[in-house]
Amino acid sequence: MEKNETKTVSIQITEVKNIKYFENPLTDFNFKNEFDKAKATFKIEMKMGIFEELEIFDLILEIVYKNIEEGKEYDLFGITTSHKFRILNLMQQLTKDENGQYKIPNQVLASLLGISLSGTRGMLSLLNNNDDYRKIVLPVMNPTEILKNLNKVQK
Repeated sequence: MEKNETKTVSIQITEVKNIKYFENPLTDFNFKNEFDKAKATFKIEMKMGIFEELEIFDLILEIVYKNIEEGKEYDLFGITTSHKFRILNLMQQLTKDENGQYKIPNQVLASLLGISLSGTRGMLSLLNNNDDYRKIVLPVMNPTEILKNLNKVQK
């Protein structure tokens, strides 16, 4: 039986930043039905940046909450955050694919994504001023599953 090799990766959070936050009042929309927080949905976009010389990995999350009524989407509120991580010996942790794009090991990326989601959830709770929107939560999500779904979409 072959043992899985365990590799330690040293990571330091160097910056957590709110890039953008927006909130559209419910009064801006002419919903035919009363707003139901249970029907609110959200989308997440993830972007990554690598700064080789600084050994910095930047994970940018954009989360937009929407209300869908009669097939039309209404942006309720959203946030874009940046979480920067210093990864010791970054370039030794990465590989490049055939297109020259960096590939980060899934376990490391899942850990960084989990940290970023938690930080973003905290920022949402601090920044959200609308009582109706405060009742809408960013659920706890398994970062490994998010990455699996992302990989399926990219293939």
